[in-house]
Amino acid sequence: MVWFLCRLLRRSGAKLPTGSGAHLPLLRLDVSLCSFPVFPPRKARQATRRLLKLLSSRRQELAGALETLESDPISLYSSHAAALVSAVADPLISFDLYRFLRSAGGGGGGPPSDPPSLLCSLLGSQLRSRSPRPFRLRFYLGEMKKHEAHPSYEEFRALTSCLNPSLAGSFFEEVIETLGPDSTTFAAAISFYVENGLVEEALGLAERARKEVEGPHCVEFYTSLMGLHRIRRDPKAAMEAFLEMEEGAEVAAGEGTYWVLLEILCVAGWAKLCWAILQRMKERGGFNSPSESSGLILMRAFLQRDMVREAEWLFREGVLREKESCAVFAELMSEKKMPLAALELLRTTPHLISCAEFLIKGCGKAGLVEDAETIFREFGFSENEPVRRRLPLLSSMVFVYSRAARRSSAERAWSQLEASGGLAAEPCLWMMSMYGEMGLFDSVEKMFDQWKNSGVPLNEDGYGALVNAYTRAGKLIKARGCLSEMRKSGLRPPPAICYQISEGFLRAGLLTQAAVVANELRVSGSWVDDGRA
Repeated sequence: MVWFLCRLLRRSGAKLPTGSGAHLPLLRLDVSLCSFPVFPPRKARQATRRLLKLLSSRRQELAGALETLESDPISLYSSHAAALVSAVADPLISFDLYRFLRSAGGGGGGPPSDPPSLLCSLLGSQLRSRSPRPFRLRFYLGEMKKHEAHPSYEEFRALTSCLNPSLAGSFFEEVIETLGPDSTTFAAAISFYVENGLVEEALGLAERARKEVEGPHCVEFYTSLMGLHRIRRDPKAAMEAFLEMEEGAEVAAGEGTYWVLLEILCVAGWAKLCWAILQRMKERGGFNSPSESSGLILMRAFLQRDMVREAEWLFREGVLREKESCAVFAELMSEKKMPLAALELLRTTPHLISCAEFLIKGCGKAGLVEDAETIFREFGFSENEPVRRRLPLLSSMVFVYSRAARRSSAERAWSQLEASGGLAAEPCLWMMSMYGEMGLFDSVEKMFDQWKNSGVPLNEDGYGALVNAYTRAGKLIKARGCLSEMRKSGLRPPPAICYQISEGFLRAGLLTQAAVVANELRVSGSWVDDGRA
């Protein structure tokens, strides 16, 4: 008994009486001894030491938690413990640490304060392990139920991000059985199944949620349903879910829900419903903080299906604000043969001059030479704009004229571009392509020489256009010489060029030369056996 008390006092840090006359009170303990905290069990001490060893205090977000863990682990906050559990990613250490906090927390064996985040981290540590233990998962879920700590939708989504799809069914079943049917749980489960392409499982959970969940569903549930209907391309079901959310459940739709619904309706070609949803979204204030990427995706979808009014409305309402979005809008509207209408809309943005280049290029793709000239006359010769901002417009006109095979106009625009110091690889390539299409192979060679002498770096496309001209003109030796010239320039001849030269020799009956080129292609490592050999 004396030995046990001495050991207990020594561990507590109390000083033992010394001297020959000193004696140890056997029947009376100091009151201060009873107020000492409970000593951590052996596994808890091991977990603490391993956490301190595995985690670095240099990480700013863990510094405070590690300091508390080292000095006074019993006073560790639940959020700090959750951060440590997530960082160490070891289910055994995490379990020992939680068991210690659970036995010591609150002074009476209760759980640590604010347990949801910690319990979610513990669940995540089990789900991320190589072999999750079902009894541990049930234990943590039971702790959640005991302390009424139901995870939020975001916490559930973080948990399921590391979940193996093959284990998803049993895990969700365990969650629903332990915590009860809840709209948040079903929403996270449906989103997980949709992301992993398990459409039938997601449909089954959606039907089950409608039967088992009492009361209105949360907005995340309808958002997950929209994602499901987008994969299924079911505009009718998506519209029914939207109406149920807005009218039956009386849940205000978030901006993301509107965007997904619009995308579904747009793919189905339901233009009138898209217009009605856009108007409703405006009434609800859905454009207060619109997503630029979502608006751009939707605008592309609208224009691909000739829904020009809806695309213009998105632009007019300020959904598309960035320079890149305005440029895409300008080019797509020009391709729809409505460049002047796009020009009027772009006047309301600060990106008008930079977007004029894309308007002109779009006109070139659509064959609208006169409209391109109209836009260029307005901006290309503006004395208020610096030369460097007018050069892209002049380059775009080279594209328009070369694509329309207007040789004299293209040469005039190219000469102006060269005189202004704005020569680049693209205008040279456009001119070479135009000459090649017109059969002016000598002009192709002359343009290539001008490109090479201008100091603008050559590229594979330029050599490709030159080789095409040589082979069509029957100058196969010159075409083959391009291969060695490319290698000297540090360019690797692509297989397409070698194939073209080899086929030219074959058509001319020069089998030996064709075999030599084919052998060079094999030696260079670019050979692709597609049946042409």
